[in-house]
Amino acid sequence: MMENGFDSLGSDFRPGKSCPRVVFAILPTGTAPTGPTGGIVGPTGPTGATGATGATGPTGPQGLEGATGPTGATGATGPQGEVGPTGPQGLEGATGPTGATGATGPQGEVGPTGPQGLEGATGPTGATGATGPQGEIGPTGPQGLDGATGPTGATGATGPQGEIGPTGPQGLDGATGPTGATGATGPQGEVGPTGPTGATGADAPTPTLTIGTVTTGAPGTDAAATISGTAPNFTLDLTIPAGPTGPTGADA
Repeated sequence: MMENGFDSLGSDFRPGKSCPRVVFAILPTGTAPTGPTGGIVGPTGPTGATGATGATGPTGPQGLEGATGPTGATGATGPQGEVGPTGPQGLEGATGPTGATGATGPQGEVGPTGPQGLEGATGPTGATGATGPQGEIGPTGPQGLDGATGPTGATGATGPQGEIGPTGPQGLDGATGPTGATGATGPQGEVGPTGPTGATGADAPTPTLTIGTVTTGAPGTDAAATISGTAPNFTLDLTIPAGPTGPTGADA
Protein backbone atom coordinates (compact mmCIF):
# COMPACT_ATOMS: atom_id res chain seq x y z
CA MET A 1 0.00 0.00 0.00
CA MET A 2 1.36 3.44 -0.96
CA GLU A 3 0.43 6.80 0.49
CA ASN A 4 1.91 10.09 -0.88
CA GLY A 5 4.54 8.16 -2.82
CA PHE A 6 5.67 6.13 0.25
CA ASP A 7 4.80 2.58 1.05
CA SER A 8 4.15 1.20 4.51
CA LEU A 9 7.87 0.48 4.93
CA GLY A 10 8.87 4.10 4.26
CA SER A 11 10.33 3.55 0.72
CA ASP A 12 10.21 6.61 -1.54
CA PHE A 13 8.38 5.81 -4.88
CA ARG A 14 7.87 9.38 -6.09
CA PRO A 15 8.86 10.22 -9.71
CA GLY A 16 12.49 10.97 -10.22
CA LYS A 17 13.40 9.14 -6.99
CA SER A 18 15.35 5.98 -7.05
CA CYS A 19 14.01 3.20 -4.97
CA PRO A 20 15.55 0.00 -3.88
CA ARG A 21 14.73 -3.18 -5.65
CA VAL A 22 12.30 -5.10 -3.57
CA VAL A 23 12.04 -8.84 -3.92
CA PHE A 24 9.01 -10.54 -2.48
CA ALA A 25 9.02 -14.22 -1.70
CA ILE A 26 6.05 -16.29 -0.66
CA LEU A 27 7.09 -18.72 2.05
CA PRO A 28 5.09 -21.62 3.31
CA THR A 29 3.26 -21.31 6.56
CA GLY A 30 5.60 -21.86 9.53
CA THR A 31 8.69 -20.33 11.00
CA ALA A 32 10.42 -17.95 8.62
CA PRO A 33 14.20 -18.11 8.24
CA THR A 34 16.28 -15.47 9.93
CA GLY A 35 16.99 -12.51 7.65
CA PRO A 36 20.44 -11.13 6.95
CA THR A 37 22.17 -8.99 9.51
CA GLY A 38 21.41 -5.27 9.23
CA GLY A 39 23.78 -2.52 8.18
CA ILE A 40 26.86 -1.15 9.90
CA VAL A 41 26.63 -1.12 13.72
CA GLY A 42 26.59 2.39 15.07
CA PRO A 43 29.08 3.57 17.69
CA THR A 44 28.53 2.50 21.29
CA GLY A 45 26.71 5.07 23.31
CA PRO A 46 28.18 6.54 26.50
CA THR A 47 28.07 4.41 29.62
CA GLY A 48 25.06 5.12 31.74
CA ALA A 49 25.34 6.18 35.38
CA THR A 50 25.96 3.39 37.84
CA GLY A 51 22.75 2.15 39.37
CA ALA A 52 22.21 1.99 43.11
CA THR A 53 23.70 -1.02 44.88
CA GLY A 54 21.15 -3.76 45.32
CA ALA A 55 20.30 -5.19 48.72
CA THR A 56 22.80 -7.72 50.04
CA GLY A 57 21.65 -11.28 49.47
CA PRO A 58 21.42 -13.75 52.33
CA THR A 59 24.67 -15.35 53.54
CA GLY A 60 25.28 -18.76 52.01
CA PRO A 61 25.67 -21.85 54.23
CA GLN A 62 28.96 -22.43 56.07
CA GLY A 63 31.34 -24.45 53.96
CA LEU A 64 32.89 -27.67 55.31
CA GLU A 65 35.98 -27.22 57.43
CA GLY A 66 39.16 -28.01 55.56
CA ALA A 67 41.42 -30.81 56.71
CA THR A 68 44.06 -29.87 59.28
CA GLY A 69 47.46 -29.35 57.71
CA PRO A 70 50.44 -31.44 58.85
CA THR A 71 52.28 -30.33 61.97
CA GLY A 72 55.43 -28.40 61.20
CA ALA A 73 58.81 -29.66 62.33
CA THR A 74 59.75 -28.87 65.91
CA GLY A 75 62.25 -26.05 66.17
CA ALA A 76 65.60 -26.57 67.86
CA THR A 77 65.58 -26.26 71.64
CA GLY A 78 67.05 -22.97 72.84
CA PRO A 79 70.03 -22.94 75.21
CA GLN A 80 69.41 -23.59 78.89
CA GLY A 81 69.05 -20.33 80.81
CA GLU A 82 71.05 -19.70 83.97
CA VAL A 83 69.59 -21.04 87.18
CA GLY A 84 67.96 -18.25 89.16
CA PRO A 85 68.71 -17.72 92.87
CA THR A 86 66.87 -19.94 95.32
CA GLY A 87 63.77 -18.25 96.73
CA PRO A 88 63.16 -17.98 100.47
CA GLN A 89 61.68 -20.92 102.34
CA GLY A 90 57.86 -20.93 102.13
CA LEU A 91 55.62 -21.22 105.16
CA GLU A 92 55.25 -24.70 106.59
CA GLY A 93 52.27 -26.57 105.18
CA ALA A 94 49.36 -27.70 107.33
CA THR A 95 49.79 -30.96 109.25
CA GLY A 96 48.46 -33.94 107.34
CA PRO A 97 45.65 -36.11 108.74
CA THR A 98 46.41 -38.57 111.55
CA GLY A 99 47.46 -41.98 110.31
CA ALA A 100 45.40 -45.12 110.93
CA THR A 101 45.41 -46.56 114.49
CA GLY A 102 48.00 -49.27 114.99
CA ALA A 103 47.09 -52.86 115.83
CA THR A 104 46.02 -53.62 119.43
CA GLY A 105 48.87 -54.75 121.62
CA PRO A 106 48.91 -58.18 123.34
CA GLN A 107 46.63 -58.90 126.36
CA GLY A 108 48.14 -57.85 129.66
CA GLU A 109 48.75 -60.38 132.47
CA VAL A 110 45.75 -61.55 134.51
CA GLY A 111 45.47 -59.79 137.88
CA PRO A 112 45.44 -61.79 141.18
CA THR A 113 42.22 -63.56 142.26
CA GLY A 114 40.04 -61.53 144.61
CA PRO A 115 39.30 -62.73 148.19
CA GLN A 116 36.91 -65.66 148.82
CA GLY A 117 33.26 -64.68 149.15
CA LEU A 118 31.32 -65.18 152.37
CA GLU A 119 30.32 -68.77 153.20
CA GLY A 120 26.72 -69.61 152.60
CA ALA A 121 24.31 -70.25 155.54
CA THR A 122 24.12 -73.76 157.04
CA GLY A 123 21.00 -75.68 156.22
CA PRO A 124 18.46 -76.39 159.00
CA THR A 125 19.15 -79.19 161.47
CA GLY A 126 16.85 -82.18 161.35
CA ALA A 127 14.42 -82.93 164.25
CA THR A 128 16.03 -84.51 167.31
CA GLY A 129 14.68 -87.94 168.40
CA ALA A 130 13.41 -88.56 171.87
CA THR A 131 16.09 -89.10 174.51
CA GLY A 132 16.14 -92.60 176.08
CA PRO A 133 16.67 -93.14 179.77
CA GLN A 134 20.15 -92.70 181.08
CA GLY A 135 21.80 -96.14 181.64
CA GLU A 136 24.56 -96.81 184.02
CA ILE A 137 27.94 -96.03 182.92
CA GLY A 138 29.74 -99.21 182.06
CA PRO A 139 33.42 -99.65 182.14
CA THR A 140 35.34 -98.05 179.45
CA GLY A 141 35.94 -100.50 176.71
CA PRO A 142 39.01 -100.64 174.58
CA GLN A 143 39.46 -98.14 171.84
CA GLY A 144 37.67 -99.47 168.85
CA LEU A 145 38.96 -99.28 165.33
CA ASP A 146 38.15 -96.25 163.38
CA GLY A 147 34.94 -96.81 161.56
CA ALA A 148 34.64 -96.36 157.87
CA THR A 149 34.01 -92.87 156.69
CA GLY A 150 30.33 -92.31 156.23
CA PRO A 151 28.94 -91.14 152.97
CA THR A 152 29.19 -87.45 152.19
CA GLY A 153 26.11 -85.58 153.13
CA ALA A 154 24.09 -83.72 150.58
CA THR A 155 25.57 -80.41 149.50
CA GLY A 156 23.95 -77.49 151.20
CA ALA A 157 22.35 -74.70 149.24
CA THR A 158 24.76 -72.28 147.58
CA GLY A 159 25.33 -69.21 149.68
CA PRO A 160 24.91 -65.69 148.29
CA GLN A 161 27.49 -64.27 145.88
CA GLY A 162 30.42 -62.78 147.73
CA GLU A 163 31.48 -59.21 147.11
CA ILE A 164 33.56 -58.53 144.01
CA GLY A 165 37.23 -58.38 144.85
CA PRO A 166 39.32 -55.34 143.99
CA THR A 167 40.46 -54.92 140.38
CA GLY A 168 43.84 -56.39 139.67
CA PRO A 169 46.74 -54.19 138.56
CA GLN A 170 46.82 -52.80 134.99
CA GLY A 171 48.45 -55.15 132.50
CA LEU A 172 51.56 -54.09 130.59
CA ASP A 173 51.01 -51.73 127.65
CA GLY A 174 51.00 -53.42 124.24
CA ALA A 175 53.64 -52.59 121.66
CA THR A 176 53.11 -49.32 119.74
CA GLY A 177 51.53 -49.85 116.32
CA PRO A 178 53.35 -48.76 113.16
CA THR A 179 53.37 -45.08 112.22
CA GLY A 180 50.58 -44.07 109.83
CA ALA A 181 51.30 -42.85 106.31
CA THR A 182 52.60 -39.30 105.99
CA GLY A 183 49.91 -36.77 105.11
CA ALA A 184 49.99 -34.83 101.87
CA THR A 185 52.31 -31.81 101.74
CA GLY A 186 50.52 -28.51 102.29
CA PRO A 187 50.46 -25.84 99.58
CA GLN A 188 53.54 -23.68 98.93
CA GLY A 189 53.51 -20.58 101.07
CA GLU A 190 53.64 -17.11 99.53
CA VAL A 191 57.05 -15.64 98.80
CA GLY A 192 58.09 -13.20 101.49
CA PRO A 193 59.22 -9.67 100.65
CA THR A 194 62.84 -9.09 99.66
CA GLY A 195 64.99 -8.06 102.60
CA PRO A 196 66.78 -4.68 102.66
CA THR A 197 70.16 -4.33 100.97
CA GLY A 198 73.04 -4.80 103.40
CA ALA A 199 75.52 -2.04 104.12
CA THR A 200 78.47 -1.67 101.74
CA GLY A 201 81.61 -3.33 103.13
CA ALA A 202 84.77 -1.39 103.81
CA ASP A 203 87.37 -1.10 101.02
CA ALA A 204 90.14 -3.66 101.20
CA PRO A 205 93.63 -2.23 101.81
CA THR A 206 95.92 -1.82 98.77
CA PRO A 207 98.55 -4.60 98.78
CA THR A 208 102.25 -3.66 98.86
CA LEU A 209 104.72 -5.91 97.00
CA THR A 210 108.41 -5.65 97.97
CA ILE A 211 111.23 -7.37 96.03
CA GLY A 212 113.16 -9.59 98.44
CA THR A 213 116.14 -11.71 97.44
CA VAL A 214 117.18 -12.36 93.84
CA THR A 215 119.23 -15.57 93.58
CA THR A 216 121.14 -16.82 90.53
CA GLY A 217 120.43 -20.50 89.93
CA ALA A 218 122.58 -23.09 88.20
CA PRO A 219 122.50 -23.14 84.40
CA GLY A 220 119.70 -25.30 83.03
CA THR A 221 117.48 -25.11 86.17
CA ASP A 222 113.98 -23.61 86.22
CA ALA A 223 113.27 -20.08 87.33
CA ALA A 224 111.25 -19.79 90.57
CA ALA A 225 109.27 -17.08 92.37
CA THR A 226 108.03 -17.18 95.96
CA ILE A 227 105.60 -14.74 97.61
CA SER A 228 105.54 -14.52 101.40
CA GLY A 229 104.09 -12.24 104.04
CA THR A 230 100.53 -11.32 105.14
CA ALA A 231 98.04 -8.86 103.64
CA PRO A 232 98.56 -6.14 102.71
CA ASN A 233 102.39 -6.46 102.81
CA PHE A 234 103.98 -9.16 100.59
CA THR A 235 107.60 -10.00 99.64
CA LEU A 236 108.64 -11.47 96.25
CA ASP A 237 111.79 -13.68 96.20
CA LEU A 238 113.18 -14.66 92.76
CA THR A 239 115.56 -17.39 91.57
CA ILE A 240 116.92 -16.82 88.02
CA PRO A 241 119.16 -19.53 86.45
CA ALA A 242 122.48 -18.47 84.91
CA GLY A 243 122.93 -18.81 81.16
CA PRO A 244 125.28 -21.49 79.71
CA THR A 245 129.04 -20.71 79.45
CA GLY A 246 129.97 -19.43 76.01
CA PRO A 247 132.84 -20.86 73.87
CA THR A 248 136.41 -19.81 74.56
CA GLY A 249 137.44 -16.90 72.42
CA ALA A 250 140.44 -17.11 70.03
CA ASP A 251 143.77 -15.61 71.07
CA ALA A 252 144.50 -12.15 69.66
